Amino acid sequence: MNLPLFILFFVALYVPTAITLGVWHRKHQYSVENEALLRQNWMWAWIMQYQIRLIKGKTNPKEDDYVISYLNEILVRTNKGELVGKDDNVTQLPKEGEGDDKK
Repeated sequence: MNLPLFILFFVALYVPTAITLGVWHRKHQYSVENEALLRQNWMWAWIMQYQIRLIKGKTNPKEDDYVISYLNEILVRTNKGELVGKDDNVTQLPKEGEGDDKK
């Protein structure tokens, strides 16, 4: 057996096998990993609990401002500032570095 024949044989077996295993893994393992991640994600649980309380009308304005500010900080920190609302209901965030000396 020479090298070009081995390479052809290897590629003919490896590529379909790798694709088949990858598709199977994506269909079966991704949902398991995603569910495990959601079970451990406290931030997601906190936001979902807040949303349920908001729908039921059981939140107060101070809590609303805190959640909006918290989420805006995440958006600004991850350079998603364009997603921060521009209307009057959105709490403005302090500039970075301001208020650090108050700790």
